[in-house]
Amino acid sequence: EQKTVYKVIGTARLQFYKDDKLSIPSQGLFILPGEYVEVEDNSGSASPIKYQAKNGTIYSSWIDSSRIQEITLGTREK
Repeated sequence: EQKTVYKVIGTARLQFYKDDKLSIPSQGLFILPGEYVEVEDNSGSASPIKYQAKNGTIYSSWIDSSRIQEITLGTREK
């Protein structure tokens, strides 16, 4: 099974949240524009995601759906 990958867009870092209402920020957890995440489910304005940090740690969190863009594997922009 192949997961769709999404690229973080925008200019500011993207905050991770503990809830789907984006009302409880995860302290100190965010992702930078240009990085990639796996979206677990498309659920409107908030998306549950998995992100693997450079140190190998995998984070599961909620993010603002308007800040991600679907990409096709093998065609990552530079």
